[in-house]
Amino acid sequence: MISEHRLSENNFTVSGRIKSMIPIWVIYLLIVIPTRFEGVQTAMYNFADAVTVPWVTSMVDFIINAFPYVLIILAISSVYEFFRRPKLDTIRIYEDKIGFVLEGNERTIGYDEIQCSYGKFQQSFYLGCKALDLPEEQYYFNAFNDRDILESELLKRANLH
Repeated sequence: MISEHRLSENNFTVSGRIKSMIPIWVIYLLIVIPTRFEGVQTAMYNFADAVTVPWVTSMVDFIINAFPYVLIILAISSVYEFFRRPKLDTIRIYEDKIGFVLEGNERTIGYDEIQCSYGKFQQSFYLGCKALDLPEEQYYFNAFNDRDILESELLKRANLH
């Protein structure tokens, strides 16, 4: 084995999952709360009428009328995210194969049998393997210990593109 990389505890703990949901809720509330006031709604409608651009009018209607329904979708996705546990918790790099610890059991497979793509700008990678029933999912390098070693080994061995 060349290296072993464990997903950080933030991806498993309740506080880590809550921290990932907070920015989404803050943005949603910053948009929705002001639009509940009648003065703000009137100003938005007056602006849309003054601009006379159809997409602006429809967007104002959406923000005022339909955006509260987004709350339902946001609540459902938050509950899902809160109870979701990553299938993958450890990646082990070998000379000629890669090992995944899936739900406590290690399974290895050749590098040519995994789907992997590299997101240099986001410092992330997509990883999936149909043979191991590992759905393609985005992982951030900094979510694993020894992120630099993981990145260099995957670039060298897994043919990231």
